Amino acid sequence: MRNIKWLQAGAAGVATLALLATVSSPVFADTGSTVSSSTSSTASTATHWTVNAGPMTKSGVMAMSFFPNVITIDAGDSITFEGVGHTVSFPGINGTLPSALSPQAQLPAGGSTYNGSTFTSSGLLMGKPYTLTFTKPGVYPYYCLLHPGMMGVVIVNPAGTPYPLTQAQYNAQAQAEEQADFNSANQSIADFKLKTQKNANGTTTYFAQTDAKESQSYAMNLSTVNNSGVKGSALIAFAQPPSQSNSYITYGISVKLAGLKPGHTYTAMLCEGKSGSGVMVPHSKFATVIVNSDGTGTVTGSVEASGLPQGVWNLDIYNSSKQVVATGLINHPSWAYERFLPDTLNIHTGDTVIWTQTGVNEVHTVTFLPKGWSDIPNESLMPPPYGGHIYAGTGYFNSGFLVPGATYELTFIKSGSFAYRCLLHDVMGMLGTVNVTSQPNVVTAAWNNSVENMPSKTIDGSTYVPIWYLMQLLKSAGIQTSWNGSNWNITSDTAFGSNSVSQASGNGNVHLYVNNHMMSSMEGKVWKNYGQGTMYIQVDDLLNVMKAMGMNPTFIGGTLDFTPSAHAGSIPSVPSGQSSNGSSAASTSSTSSTGTSSSSSNPMSHMGSMN
Repeated sequence: MRNIKWLQAGAAGVATLALLATVSSPVFADTGSTVSSSTSSTASTATHWTVNAGPMTKSGVMAMSFFPNVITIDAGDSITFEGVGHTVSFPGINGTLPSALSPQAQLPAGGSTYNGSTFTSSGLLMGKPYTLTFTKPGVYPYYCLLHPGMMGVVIVNPAGTPYPLTQAQYNAQAQAEEQADFNSANQSIADFKLKTQKNANGTTTYFAQTDAKESQSYAMNLSTVNNSGVKGSALIAFAQPPSQSNSYITYGISVKLAGLKPGHTYTAMLCEGKSGSGVMVPHSKFATVIVNSDGTGTVTGSVEASGLPQGVWNLDIYNSSKQVVATGLINHPSWAYERFLPDTLNIHTGDTVIWTQTGVNEVHTVTFLPKGWSDIPNESLMPPPYGGHIYAGTGYFNSGFLVPGATYELTFIKSGSFAYRCLLHDVMGMLGTVNVTSQPNVVTAAWNNSVENMPSKTIDGSTYVPIWYLMQLLKSAGIQTSWNGSNWNITSDTAFGSNSVSQASGNGNVHLYVNNHMMSSMEGKVWKNYGQGTMYIQVDDLLNVMKAMGMNPTFIGGTLDFTPSAHAGSIPSVPSGQSSNGSSAASTSSTSSTGTSSSSSNPMSHMGSMN
């Protein structure tokens, strides 16, 4: 059995695979790409075949498989693999595959023939087909190094063996497989409903997605083989996510059987390529089949994988004579959605958006570029998060790589229309917009990482806000505050610095103290809020006091920002040899999950505009 494994640093290493998956000219399919045709083949001479790698629709759905999923040929035959943005990679005899961080992931390896003994790969497909000749019979799984859950199988029979299908029949099968992926993705997209949550601070949280949610379970029937009378059903379901110690997803397998012979022994196996191949799926295992007196039975198992692949695994039940008595094909659709859900959000100041990477076959970023940037100036800026979680419309904000299940949270405190993108797939159309507007009679107040939406009153052009809400904001920022009906005392060792000395002014009915120093007497007005009388003070009076203490608060467009310098955003320094206009040098750097970076000549060199 081959022990297939990727040489990478834990689950986070999978994320970097997506860095390589961006290309300037994706392959599109309207409703399903057809594999290139060739003439019907015979077994008398070496034959040339065609397989398609991961086509994508114009709406952003990428089929994450090879088409056809499984192809059976003869020794001496050749296959041409067509596609863009994937690799076609066959492991060697030791079953290992290189990390996507290594040069081998991007470069061709192994020559133009394959016999199962040496790692052989197309390198990154950039539109030029890749042809490989198979010289030795065997069952050969292969993978895309950029999307480890994406795999296919080539079954090579001895030369002269009759072919089970012609190329035309494989083309039809491939299109049906692609369409199954597209249909599954489109259904998931149609099922998406934007969820929201009202928060205690008067704001709303919106739960958006990068990618669409792919089902992580698959139910199937097992049909009778060799007139055994054995049949059943099986469920494969997500059981455990990746971890630092195990980069694979663990799937549980439960099987129910009927038609068994009491007293007989049966075993279960996941086989690659076809039923009865005898090639066990790596990292799969089953308990003993329990046979009941009425001929029913059960068995449980598990498999560790980067995702459920499409059409390449078979669940076989064997009797004690090693004959297959029941089988079922795991034909789980495999795809990714290279879009945000939704791609446009309409929210209010103070609201928060949480993006979740819900798909398992892809990695994305949520990135807001600063003014003047049409792209990042250097790919080393792509992996690390940058910019914090409070966005005021300026600076560079980046989620970093969002691996499956990861989230990115951003709170918007200024009005405006803000464009963002996935740095890995923007050329494929993965772009989004957040439209932010202020609410009537609501002020959004921000202090460092704390945000509060509060009711407001406007009288003769002056805006008033409740002291109680201001106190909640300060409390969430770690600042002590108290109110006794006329005296408002704010206490902080660090927030106000040395300027918090007595500067008493005014003769209002609200007395503001900072660190027990009388700062101002302001005019307060009482209005009912939720049926109770609440003291309001004028925003301008509060700003004047803060400015007198050396602070620089602003009140613009309904946003009261006490710490605007903390929300101004920043722009990361451009590495040597780079410019800030989006151009990049020929040599780019990639960052690993451990934080180290290395330079390489990246043939993709991040992707300008789509052709």
